[in-house]
Amino acid sequence: MTASTIYATDFNAAPLTIARRRNYPRKNSHFAHADAFALGQIDRVFDAAFVGFWWSHMLLGDTARFLRGLSNRLRSGSTIAILDNRYVEGSNYPIVRVDSEGNTYQRRSLPDGSEYDVLKNFPTVGELHAAVTPYGVNSDITELDYYWLLTFNTR
Repeated sequence: MTASTIYATDFNAAPLTIARRRNYPRKNSHFAHADAFALGQIDRVFDAAFVGFWWSHMLLGDTARFLRGLSNRLRSGSTIAILDNRYVEGSNYPIVRVDSEGNTYQRRSLPDGSEYDVLKNFPTVGELHAAVTPYGVNSDITELDYYWLLTFNTR
């Protein structure tokens, strides 16, 4: 499958700036600021979606809202592919706390020495299947050493 047009979004300006500086020979890539929880503001309908390294930074309670909004921007039968990190002891930052809703956090240090707890959830295969079932069919999960890939088709 080859995309005729790519419409890439991010909430933060810095990743969009980096992406815009790259050379895209087919000239079919478009970049826009967007809130993942307000995709209804994008006045387009798409045939497919790729979500990279976002799932793990969502609060557990927000996954349904995100999937509902994403599914509403896609035609029925569209493919969604979601890629994110698996937790691998020794490779990931350790989990330093778990909140009352079950969200997990890692502590990250910046070059200036400051430290921050960063939301980083690592869903199980069962949790992924359960999350997408209301929005899609044919869910499939591939677990690699350090990543998981979830694909499914919208209803």
